Parts: sequence; structure tokens; C-alpha cells
Amino acid sequence: DFLDEDILDIELRAWKMYFNEAVNKYGNGVGVLLVPPKGYHIPLAVKLNFEATNNMAEYEACIAGMEALWELGVKKAEVFGDSTLVIAQVQKLWKVKEEHLKPYQQYLDNLTKTFDKIEYTVIPRAQNKFANVLATLVSMVEIPK
Repeated sequence: DFLDEDILDIELRAWKMYFNEAVNKYGNGVGVLLVPPKGYHIPLAVKLNFEATNNMAEYEACIAGMEALWELGVKKAEVFGDSTLVIAQVQKLWKVKEEHLKPYQQYLDNLTKTFDKIEYTVIPRAQNKFANVLATLVSMVEIPK
């Protein structure tokens, strides 16, 4: 259960969200790290049960994190990822040329409209290690159906 001041933080202060993907010979996975204003960490790892390109998996990671923030009622977010392509496309700085990425960008665009404020920042992979480790771990394990 959240305390009353945690509810205020959800409504007034920005949460941080880090996302990354792993596409390798073992499988595909995404890792997300949510950091509320209080500073504790909420890790999320999602196994992708389909073939995905790196860019598709990056979008899946960003979407998983944004959906989690939406479910928690977060209205302000600072989003960090090492995918320049995804972040630039989400901000509409770059056009989405690949047909298979257009539905991802459109879905994320619709989802982000439910937030009051979102800031995106491209960070070096070295600063995104936690999300990368989560993605790598989940990509390598078999998850029973």
C-alpha cells in the first residue's frame, strides 16, 4: 500500500523510467526500471515470445514501462533509454520509415497522451545497465506457459 505522501508524489512529481531490450540466440526480452520520487526501485522484466528486431524490442520495452506507469496512475515521467531511434521517433523528431515499427510508434503516441508531462533522454548504454541486465536475464530463461 502506498502512503498518502506517495500518492502525492505520483500526482505531482516525475517518476524516472529506464528501458532496454535484449535480442540474442536464447530469446528476446525487455527490462524496465521504474524509480518513484522516493528513490526506491521497481524492476520489470518481460519475455517476448516472438521474433523481434532490436528496434521492435526497444519499442516493446518502452511500451511496457509506460503501461506500468499508466497503471500506477503516474502523470509525469522522465524516460531514459539508449535507443536514439525509438526516442527520436517517439518525440517525432524522426519519421518512422519501417512499416513494422509504425504500429509501435502510434500505440506509444496514444498512450503518452494520457500523461501530463513526459521528458525523453537518450543515455549511453553504460548508464542503462540495470535495465539491460533485466532484459538479458529474462531473454535467457524459459518461462513456463
